[in-house]
Order: sequence, then structure tokens, then C-alpha cells
Amino acid sequence: MRVRKEISRRSFLQWAGMGATVAYLAACAPAASPADSAAAESGSAEATEIVLTHWGGEAEASYMLETAARFMETEPGIKVEVIHFPDNYDEKLLTMIAGGTPPDVQMTLRFTYFSFVAKGVAINLQPYLDAMDFEPEKYYDVALRPYTFRGNLYGLPREIDDWVVFYNKNLFDEAGVAYPTAEWTWDDLVENAKLLTKRDAAGRAEQFGYGFAHLSGAKAYDCFVYQAGGRMVDNEDDPAEFVMAEPAAIEGVQFMADLANVHGVMPSPRERTDLGQVNDLFASGKIAMRYGEFWSSVQFLEIQDFEWDIAEPARGVNQATWVGGACYTVNSGTKTPEEAVKLSLFGSGPEGSKIVAAARAGVPPIKEIAESPTFLDVTPPEHIEAAADVFAYGVQPPMSPTFPEWFRTLNAALDPVWVGEQTAEEALTKVSAEVQALLDEGREMLENI
Repeated sequence: MRVRKEISRRSFLQWAGMGATVAYLAACAPAASPADSAAAESGSAEATEIVLTHWGGEAEASYMLETAARFMETEPGIKVEVIHFPDNYDEKLLTMIAGGTPPDVQMTLRFTYFSFVAKGVAINLQPYLDAMDFEPEKYYDVALRPYTFRGNLYGLPREIDDWVVFYNKNLFDEAGVAYPTAEWTWDDLVENAKLLTKRDAAGRAEQFGYGFAHLSGAKAYDCFVYQAGGRMVDNEDDPAEFVMAEPAAIEGVQFMADLANVHGVMPSPRERTDLGQVNDLFASGKIAMRYGEFWSSVQFLEIQDFEWDIAEPARGVNQATWVGGACYTVNSGTKTPEEAVKLSLFGSGPEGSKIVAAARAGVPPIKEIAESPTFLDVTPPEHIEAAADVFAYGVQPPMSPTFPEWFRTLNAALDPVWVGEQTAEEALTKVSAEVQALLDEGREMLENI
């Protein structure tokens, strides 16, 4: 049994970022059962201690601690140490692993999940889940499918995150523009974004009609590629060919760049540098529409100066948007795999989903919770159901263990496109062979599993 030092009060304050923590600390300690008390008196009982790591800000630290606390209430024989890395998460996690002190459970992004599987960092959860009270039918398909490899689950979803359109209702009302709907086309998007964009006599932007949470990133250009009728790879579940150099995909990337460089309705990279991040611009009323992750709702709850809501994204040839999220994976170095899987299943299951719903940290992976008042009867946003409606056409990242590497390569190649120095066709044609080589390398890695 591995024995670890319990969380100190000082560490808890640092991780949670909360002032009133005394009551929370008490809640983190599971109530002792009569059996526990008797065992404690005899000195024969010893709790199994496991470690959970995660990234994020204060809000995320808070609900992850709550998840651990509630789990310990249901499993008094297990103590959970929560380690929060606000930044450089993967680097710090890999340092722990290389140093011989891996966590038992590690929160894992969908981007890096499959590389963890291929490199043996994450274990196969299926044998443990088969022996536990695991009910896959309670989950959305988009929640479990990305973490299923050859019929086995290697990860359990904490939440489902997708890209939706956040919009400032006050700015729409002032401009006399109808609120966005699921029927909007790309032409509607451009036309209305122009009406919502304001520039001074010198051409300096005072207000933008549109903006992305991330300009250079697969989440944004993936959305437009699929909306244009293209694809990133031939098969997201088993990718063998990189196909973004094909005409439809090129059209999607070019449309995204043209929103800034041709239509002038969203901040260019230089304007982002001068004015700040899109999330901050939206929160300050400087962007009418912000396309990004649903979990950002929690960042906008304190807005007092205007009303906001969410809507489904505009369509090109197709409706499409990014569907992602984070998952619990169990580290292959754990000495307590059963307890680690229990924590993962709790965080992913009904009780963990309720915590996610209350925190608005994404869409709960359990259908019953996502479709209940626990999630739906919380405003803003008024039309919170749109966050789950997009599942019907959501696109997941490719299941490639080298995706993080070729994602970075692709991002670098597209940087000149965002500033108007290259066309999407030029950049994608040039980088295609390099990305294909990385994709091939990933397929070779899978042969060893």
C-alpha cells in the first residue's frame, strides 16, 4: 500500500483559491463509520491513499476538490490527494512520472489521451469496469466513443465540451440584428457580423462582430473544415490519411482567415496582441459573438453590464462543431488500480456529473443529468440546451497517438494564413506530407498495443 502525506491546509488554500475553506476542509474528511472507529481504536485500519492530478483555474480546482470530497464520503477506506497544476500541466505530469512518483488518476485532454494509451501511460479500464457497477448506456455516445479503443475503455469522461456561439444580446438589440439561430449560414454570419462591427475614422476597431476563443488551434479550423464539407482525416476513429489539402477543407480554413483579413469582422492576430484575448473582449462588451468552448460559461457568470446567451454555430455545406472534453485515465504506475478506477468512475458517473452540471464546467456525460433541471434550469445561458443539441453533428479529434505532434506542426504551418501572408491552399499543400508522416508514425505505434 502506498502511503502519501495528506493535503495540508496551506496546500488546500493554494489549490482551491478560496477564502472560506474551513468548512470545506471538514467536508473533505469522510465521516467515520462505526467499523472505522472500531478499527481506529485497534490501530488495525489504514486508508488507501491515491493521488489525482488536474489542470485549470480556481473554478476547476474547486469542483475537482468537491468531487474528491464526495467520493471519500462514499468510500471511507480511500483518501484522495488532489494536486492542481494551473499551468504547464503535461510537462509537470510527465515530470512526476519520470521521477517515479506518478499519480494514480490523471485528468487527460482528448488531444493527449490517445498518446497516453499508445505509450502505456494509461491502463485499460475495461477489466475493472466489467467488475463494477458501470452502465455505459447511461452515457452519451459522444462521451464514451473517443475513449474506446478496440472495444475497451481507456478513459472515462469528466464532461463533454463543445464549441457554441456566445452572443451579447444587448449589442444585437442596439444594432437591430436578430439573434443567431441554428439556421444561420456562413453568408448570414458575415452579413450580421459586419453590422455588429464598429471602427473609427482611422479604421481602428471599437467593436467586433465575431471572434474565436483560439485563432491558431485545431478546435477552430476543424469546425470550419467540416462545415465546408471537408475533413481533417479520412476516418476520425482510425485515421490513415491526412486530407486537409483537399478543396473543401481548404475552403473552410480560408473562410476562417477571411473573417479577419477580408471581411474585417473579427480581430486579426495583431489586433489580438494590441487589444487582448477574445474571452476578455467578449466579457467587456467588445465582441458581439464569441465562438468557443461551452465550459467558458463559468467565466462569464459575473458579467453585469449586458445579457448573453448561446446558440448553435452557422453552417456552410454542413452543420459541424468541435466536441471534446477531458477524461479520467489511470496511470500505469499505480499500485492501487482498483481504487483509482473507482474514483474515475465516480467522477464520470451520476454524482460527478451533478458536480459538473452545477459548476457549468461542460455538458455532463450522463444523459439523465444533462437532460434534467440540475443542468437545464440554470441561467444564463437561457438556451443552455444548445450545448447538447450540437452533439448531433459534433466532430471529435482524430484518434492518433501522434496528434499532439502533428497538431503543433499544422498550427505552425497555418500561422501565415491567419495574417494573410499565405493562402490556405499554399500552406496546407506544403505541410501535408509532413503531417502524413507523423500520422503514419502514430499508426505504427498502435501495432504494439
